[in-house]
Amino acid sequence: MKSSTRWILYSLFRVGLFAAALVAMLLLGLELWVAAIVATIVAFAISYIFFSEPRDALARDLESRRLRANEDADSDAENSALDRAQGNLGTQGNLEDDRRRQA
Repeated sequence: MKSSTRWILYSLFRVGLFAAALVAMLLLGLELWVAAIVATIVAFAISYIFFSEPRDALARDLESRRLRANEDADSDAENSALDRAQGNLGTQGNLEDDRRRQA
């Protein structure tokens, strides 16, 4: 499943669960603001217990996206070209300075 589809489905599940809980609380006769608070708590608890698998899949997807962001070959090539254009030949001292700046 595509990651964007996974995000959309999980979000729709959460919003739908909140809407269903809100309607249930309003049918029980609670005031709107109380029903909204109770529906939020109920929707959170249900999604925490029963939607752990989609939540974990989203967490893995987010982690893989974060790791892929660090592996950008285009940025490395652009940085090397920029260094050459500025006269930095990529000596060991310059590499160590770059690492210190990034940390």
